[in-house]
Amino acid sequence: MTLSEGDLIILVSDGIVESTNNDNLMFGFERLEQTIATGPDESAQVMLDYLIKEVALFVETTELHDDYTILVLRMTS
Repeated sequence: MTLSEGDLIILVSDGIVESTNNDNLMFGFERLEQTIATGPDESAQVMLDYLIKEVALFVETTELHDDYTILVLRMTS
């Protein structure tokens, strides 16, 4: 795989995709992929903030049952 300047690399722990909402639905890989695809890409920090916000909106008031980790890297020259 060749990475180019500006590409984002996003790593998440299983706690993200296994996060559930009040209806007991999981955030899941498909929702994660859609969230990333439609998210901002101007910086790693902006994408990180966006992902945290989107997961929090999804889970609403459901208690977390696992820790979660999100790592966003942006390729530079």
